[in-house]
Amino acid sequence: MHENESQMKSGPAVYLHTDRSPVIGGALLIPYLIWTSFAAYLNYAIMVLNP
Repeated sequence: MHENESQMKSGPAVYLHTDRSPVIGGALLIPYLIWTSFAAYLNYAIMVLNP
């Protein structure tokens, strides 16, 4: 098997693993953090409004 064939079989993972992967991963967590903060606020507001 040639070197190029082994690289081709590994697929897109070769191209996705870069030095910027942690930066991209961190950026993808921002919407999750916003959503969970909003959900926590809503839960707190419901808890305060219920007797």
